[in-house]
Order: sequence, then C-alpha cells, then structure tokens
Amino acid sequence: MNRPVYETREDLVAEEEAAKTIEETLKRQDPAFFLSKTSRLYPYDYLMMKKQPDDKNGNWVLPVVEGLIEIKVRTNVFKKYPTYMISLQKVVNCVSHADIIGCDFFLYVQWTDSIGWWKFDTQQYTVSLGGRTDRGDPADAEPVLYIPIEHFNCLVRDPAYGLV
Repeated sequence: MNRPVYETREDLVAEEEAAKTIEETLKRQDPAFFLSKTSRLYPYDYLMMKKQPDDKNGNWVLPVVEGLIEIKVRTNVFKKYPTYMISLQKVVNCVSHADIIGCDFFLYVQWTDSIGWWKFDTQQYTVSLGGRTDRGDPADAEPVLYIPIEHFNCLVRDPAYGLV
C-alpha cells in the first residue's frame, strides 16, 4: 500500500535553498565538491559528488560519489528538543544504499537558526517508537532513530541567535 505524499512544493523549495547553502559550504572546503539531486521520492535527496582530475592523457574522469545526503527543514530552533527524530526505515534505506556504493550517509537539518549535519554512526542514536500525531495518519507512528542534538555538527549558525 502506498502512503500519501505530504511533501509540498514549499517544502521542496526550502530543501533546495538549504542544498544551495550546503553545496556552497562544501565548495569552500574543496571546490571539486558538488551536489546532484536525486529523483523525487528517492530514499535520499542528493548525492555528494567530487570531481576528479583528468587522467594523464587529458581524458575526463567520472565524478565519485562521496556521500548520500538527506535534507530536512524544520520550523524550530536547533536546541528546542534534546534529540532529532527520523524514521528508522528512511535511515535503513539510506545506509543500505551508502553501503552498496561505498560511501557515507549524511543527514543535514536546517533549523530556523542554523544548519547542522550528522554522519551516520551506530553509536550515536537510540531506536524507539515515535513519529507524528498531527496529521491523523496512524502510519506516522513507527520505529524512529533519536539522535542527541549534541551529535550534530554546525555548518551554518545565525549570529542573531548568539550561537556563533
């Protein structure tokens, strides 16, 4: 049975804006990095790609997948909750793909005051029943990962919130 898609056009636009900021930040670390959008409803939103130098004969070399990225945009501040909750099934799908590809899975979250990222680590979460109740969809209650907020790395923080 297919579940309803709750993602709106506004959600997609917000994720695209967050992705631009993420890509700009990655490019400052290494200009060879870029993000490549995946198809809609794929388990993750972007491939983190890295351009490779041409080979010694001057032939173009295919970019390498360095990571899989899921982007979430939230309407609360970074430290409002002690943990970040994400569907276990979402993470299982993303990590399975990352294992097959041979890369890492990254979760990027844009809060109202910052953007943070978390690299999948089996030592940094707990699993329990959770989910949303605001949509009246019983399928929203499911096993979830609870990632302690302190395990997120800061990518961008808004100085207006005194977090810099």
